Amino acid sequence: VGSVTALTPYIGYSAAAAIAHTALTTNAAIAPLVVAAGLMTDEQVRKVLSPARLSGLAPITSAITVIDVDDPAAAVARAANTTGARNPGDETAG
Repeated sequence: VGSVTALTPYIGYSAAAAIAHTALTTNAAIAPLVVAAGLMTDEQVRKVLSPARLSGLAPITSAITVIDVDDPAAAVARAANTTGARNPGDETAG
């Protein structure tokens, strides 16, 4: 049941608590309960609960951009340009 903690960022605390309760009271596995509730696909659950990811051997996200504190707006613009993301309010990008 402890593995449900890893799902909390994806399904929310309330859903995770309900899944944990159901798993404890019915002796069911976490992954099938999450999929049956329509909260995540089987593939998503397997990826999030994979031993490599839970142990820290597999990255969860890509690198995080460090924002230059002297010019945060320029740093955000540079990060957006390198990732292809659009700046908020920039209707000309894209």
